[in-house]
Amino acid sequence: MDEVTQEVYSAEFSRGKLLARCGEHEGKPVRVAREDVGVIMEADFGSIWFYDFDQQPVICRCGSRAYVRILDDQWFLAYSDPEWKQQVHDQIEKITLVPPEVRAEFDRTVDWLKDWACTRRVGLGTRVPWDPKWLFEPLSDSTVYMAYYTIAHRISEIPAESLNPEVFDYIFLGRGEPEGIDRAVLDELRSEFLYWYPYNYRFSAKDLISNHLTFQLFHHRAIFPDELQPKGMVVFGMGLLDGAKMSSSKGNVFLLEDAAEEFGADTVRMFLVGSAEPWQDFDWRNELVSSIRKQIERFITYVTESKDATGTHDVDAWLSSRLQRRIARMTEALELFQTRQALQEAYFGIESDLKWYRRRLPAGSGGGAVLRDVADAWIRLLAPVIPFTCESLWRENGQQGLVSYAAWPVPDQSRIKPEIELAEELISRTIEDIESIMKILPVKAEKLTLLIAPGWKNEVFRRVAAAEDRRSVTKELMKDESMRKRGKEAVNAVQQVMKLIHSLPPALVEDISSLAPDEHAIFSQAASFIEKEFSVKVEILHAESSDHGKAGMALPFKPAIVIE
Repeated sequence: MDEVTQEVYSAEFSRGKLLARCGEHEGKPVRVAREDVGVIMEADFGSIWFYDFDQQPVICRCGSRAYVRILDDQWFLAYSDPEWKQQVHDQIEKITLVPPEVRAEFDRTVDWLKDWACTRRVGLGTRVPWDPKWLFEPLSDSTVYMAYYTIAHRISEIPAESLNPEVFDYIFLGRGEPEGIDRAVLDELRSEFLYWYPYNYRFSAKDLISNHLTFQLFHHRAIFPDELQPKGMVVFGMGLLDGAKMSSSKGNVFLLEDAAEEFGADTVRMFLVGSAEPWQDFDWRNELVSSIRKQIERFITYVTESKDATGTHDVDAWLSSRLQRRIARMTEALELFQTRQALQEAYFGIESDLKWYRRRLPAGSGGGAVLRDVADAWIRLLAPVIPFTCESLWRENGQQGLVSYAAWPVPDQSRIKPEIELAEELISRTIEDIESIMKILPVKAEKLTLLIAPGWKNEVFRRVAAAEDRRSVTKELMKDESMRKRGKEAVNAVQQVMKLIHSLPPALVEDISSLAPDEHAIFSQAASFIEKEFSVKVEILHAESSDHGKAGMALPFKPAIVIE
């Protein structure tokens, strides 16, 4: 392919001509037109020339002249070795990568790497033991330092002059008999290393896939046995500042220390966690960071107000059920390193549930004792995100010790009530529909009637939802004698239901089909709430008992709304 590609490029340059859509350059040979177009790009579009190293001096960003040269007796790492490459490819197949899409980039890098010049004469680095006039450059020198992390706090117990290769062979590989060192110290260091290794995840930035992250896979494969190979890596995105890539050379940076000083550590943490998933680029904007402080203050208010909550209300079971769902979803998101999604569940999700809960309470009520359960779990869920705030609230709520050591919330399956959640979902969606209609009414409404879909439409809903091929569901339904008798009414219902199902989340469609909520009973119980919301008289009717023109529009989970 390389040969063919070069042949095509050469043919394009030597014999190619520009197409008709190239304006005045139409028909020009490529070799001529390239120069002409270059002049236009420079003059009219502000383009600049990019020179090869052998054409113009290379200037360092510090202002000094840079020199590129081939060094005599250079040392290389043989990443071109096919057997070594295959071992790394095999390892990449086994490890967990977040996000999984980067696997292709790792494989591409392994294939692309050739022999790597790993030494230099000046600058930072470690002296090459067998050739001290050379230094290992930092990228080549940093491939197994995650193993060194595990013993860094104890290695000083061994005199520096005794730290020979035999010591590290024993600590990391369990082989050899180092002399002159207390065996107990060596065994403790090896035990410490094996406690942490193999590491579960290596966290780094996506621009290092092409070097450090792939290098360390090569070197782990070459040095360590199978049972100590890396298990996973999480690849982070890059940081932007007001939409532009952060760059120290351009001064386009905002230091973490300055950010914490100006906005507070918890505010910074919550912004970084919530602005993007770890593997996505985040955009630091001061006005957005400032708004996070208000969110934390709302959280503090919710928790503080819940301390003295007592009693029970009908909607308590719904809030408790929703809390269990939030706990499960945040836990799952964290296990998948989806920190933004985790925060969506643990902060915005719970806050949204609390708003609906308070809306559903009787007038003058401050909420039931379930709010204390929510506050207790909520503090623990947000502790990894805003630890300082949560530690303070934990103490104020009378809890002992640190919340960072408290047990992580676990969803109580016995408190999950799908029927109650589905009923509230039906009410809230209907409230939204009513609000939309009210906004465009030219006069003040006096009466609101909800027309509930008949049972046969529920059967249509179930059949459509379960159909593997929804294009043929009408034909299948019309084989049913009871449906066939309804004629065009049934055919129209199928089309309406199909459109409704496409607009609903799949999980909700499944719940509606399996739980078959009694919508008339649900709205009858919520009638006083709806009357309070809209200050109108509310009537709940079965659509089949009404002669109103909208009665035929009533669908499962979407009653017809008549406002007078």
